[in-house]
Formats: sequence, C-alpha cells, structure tokens
Amino acid sequence: MRRLINFAAAIVLAGLLNSSATSFAQSLTFARIAGWNQEGVKFDNQGTPQPVSKPAQLRAAIGALNPDVIVLSEVNSKASMEEIISTPFSNGATYKLSMDDDQPTPQKIAVLFKDHPDISVTNRRAIPGSDDNQPDRLRKAWAFDVKIRNFDFLLIGVHLKSARGTAERETRNRQTKAIAQFIRNEIATTNERDVLVIGDYNMIPGQDSQNFSNLSPGPANKELLRFISSGLTPPSHIDKCVNGKPTGNLLDGFSISRLQTNEWTGFIRIAQLQNTLPNMGCTRYKQTVSDHLPLVARFRVSLPDDD
Repeated sequence: MRRLINFAAAIVLAGLLNSSATSFAQSLTFARIAGWNQEGVKFDNQGTPQPVSKPAQLRAAIGALNPDVIVLSEVNSKASMEEIISTPFSNGATYKLSMDDDQPTPQKIAVLFKDHPDISVTNRRAIPGSDDNQPDRLRKAWAFDVKIRNFDFLLIGVHLKSARGTAERETRNRQTKAIAQFIRNEIATTNERDVLVIGDYNMIPGQDSQNFSNLSPGPANKELLRFISSGLTPPSHIDKCVNGKPTGNLLDGFSISRLQTNEWTGFIRIAQLQNTLPNMGCTRYKQTVSDHLPLVARFRVSLPDDD
C-alpha cells in the first residue's frame, strides 16, 4: 500500500512540475487576455444598487483563469479589488490594479495585470462621450496602454448600456460612435494600431448590427475592428440554468483591430467557470459568483511587434 501511495504521489508531483514548466515556457511566448463581468453589483426591486462582497469566489475564479491581463466590469470599488489581490493566488501569481475609483456609477471598470517585469498597464483615461454624456447613469469606457513583452496595444474596457429596446440600442449607438472616434484619434496621433476592445458589450451578434457597425465603421473588409468573439457559441450571459446547463445570450464581446493585430493566435473561448470551480455547477455559480462567463483569448508576445 505504501508503495502505491508513493507511486501516486510521484505521478502527481511530476504532473505539477510539468504543468509549471509548461506554463513558464508558454508565458515567454503567449499571453492570456480576458474580460469578465464579475457581477459585483446587483439591484433590488426598486433599482437600488446592492454591492456584493465575494472575495473568495473572485480569487478562485481569477486563479482558475490565470490571465496575464483581465478587464473586469461591475467592480464595487478600488478597495474591493485591492482586497482580491492583497495576497498571492494559489498558483503563486500576484496582480496589480489599474482603476479610477472616482467612477460615479456603482458598476465600475478595472484592469488586473500580473506583477511581472514584462507586463505594464499605463496611461489610464476615460473615453469622452462613451457614457452618452450621462455620467451618473451610464458607464464610461476606459482606455489603457498595455505592453506584454513585445506586444504593445491600446486596451479599451467597456460596459455598454443594457436592455433590448429601441431606446437602449440608440444609446449604445451613441456610445459606440464615441468609442470608435476615440480609437481613430488614438491611431492617428500615437501611431499605435493594435487595439483590443473587451467587456460587456450588451450587444448580441445578429441582433444589434447597427451597434456593431458603429463600433467598427468602414467599408467592407476594411472595418476598424474584427469581432473575434462573435462566432462563439452562447451563452456568455447566463439567463437561467436548464438541466444544469446555462442558457442565455452572447452579450460579452472581444474585438481586435482588423488590419493590424496579427498577434492573435486564433484562440478565443468562453471559460466555463461553472464547471471549473470546485463544488459549483451552473445554478450555484449564477447565485454566488456571476451571471456572466469570462472571455479568454491568446496572443503571441515573443515576436517583434508589427507597429
């Protein structure tokens, strides 16, 4: 029996060592970039925001994702994020935070990034007009200059107006036009042509075509952005759980500059955290973690940047 136990322990140890070695080797070549609506704020029947405190669940989820950079929406406060990253994660990773705590809406946007000499997130700024000039009601999009080893890019985190009515779509039209104009201005003035737009779009491919078109204007095959998430099988937003499986829509989005961001490897997926986290499942995940699943994409960072 002791011999079997020792043999099993050796297999586990070898697996851990091999996994660590693989992760380390891949970190020199690829970066995992994610977006997730963590549902840190819920609303009661009167529409009053009710902040949700769940540091253990968020730490477990982010640890399972193991992103190099992650855009988070529905963050309660800077203090709540600082609590999440105050100690190393189970895989040994430590994170830094870029977030403006002076966001007037209760659902805020933040970026976490690994504390690593080859990763930097700088020059955080709000995008003018991205809140439809209603700062107390709608969420601004935020821009960051990001560098992961050789890959540098403009990162934009968004959480656009929700709901499916005509008025809400028109609001998103104005928001997406403002973001597209900001991107064009940045490309023209900084010569940075790699762009990633990540977050809760509240736009469904095939249903909100005008919203997508306004975010990515231009003639056919020369549009500003390429929506690499639009071909994913929904849901990313969990409306309900049926027979233990999530149902809903693909509300979350991930796009890259169409003509420039060649660093994308072709890998993007919806991370099924309800199956990954221990003792979870769809219903418990939706009740205790979030009603959204993260999007994760992979980019090559070892080659010379093309701009």
